[in-house]
Amino acid sequence: MASAAMGLAALPLVCCGAGLSGALAVLLGMMALERIRASGGTLRGRGWAWTGIGSGTVTVALSIAWISAVSHLWDTWLLQLDRGVRTTLAATDATSGQTALSLWGPSPGVVVSAGDVLAYANDIRARYGEFESVSLLSRDISPSLTGEHMLSFVVNFDFANGRRSGVVNARLRQTPLTTEEPQLTSMASWAPSLEIASILINEPDVERGMIVFPKATPKTTPAATPATTPATAETPMNSAETQQP
Repeated sequence: MASAAMGLAALPLVCCGAGLSGALAVLLGMMALERIRASGGTLRGRGWAWTGIGSGTVTVALSIAWISAVSHLWDTWLLQLDRGVRTTLAATDATSGQTALSLWGPSPGVVVSAGDVLAYANDIRARYGEFESVSLLSRDISPSLTGEHMLSFVVNFDFANGRRSGVVNARLRQTPLTTEEPQLTSMASWAPSLEIASILINEPDVERGMIVFPKATPKTTPAATPATTPATAETPMNSAETQQP
């Protein structure tokens, strides 16, 4: 009975790492069958034992499939991250700037052009030399009810003149990237694609200690128009009016 309960309870929790519970359900079911055989027919519950074994086996199989799919998905996003950063920092002309721009999905209200990407890439090359690679240190995901989940990657940027640490922010969208690299599109039929939202490179010699691209566009607010205030009891009066007759 315990085996069946554990196996059936673990099935809906496959995506939460229920593989261990499924394996335990199989083990308990096998132990129960052994006890039933040894009892010579005095113990019952063979059906419950087989239910636990069956549901536990299915849970383990589904858990393995889920872990494999999630691992593949993360590998795909990391490839897209690498391609987006590499293409952006390697932009050298209008065409490569436009190609890099197609891999971006900046925050709402932030406008980025191919010229902006090119100017940013030229500035980074002037500072650190040619871009070589980006390596992942840690990652974090921020789910959203709107369906556009944000990812943050703490990374190291390797340039010809040295290494700089920083952060790459990205968003996930159900709009697969168009690419000729098959490893980036193998899951495009159902998985969201990763788009670069911003790149931050730590640099103590600049304001706020980091180079941020793209820079947020400041919101312009209309100048306040002075309101005409009617005279009140507190308005200073003419001195002649204050004299008593």
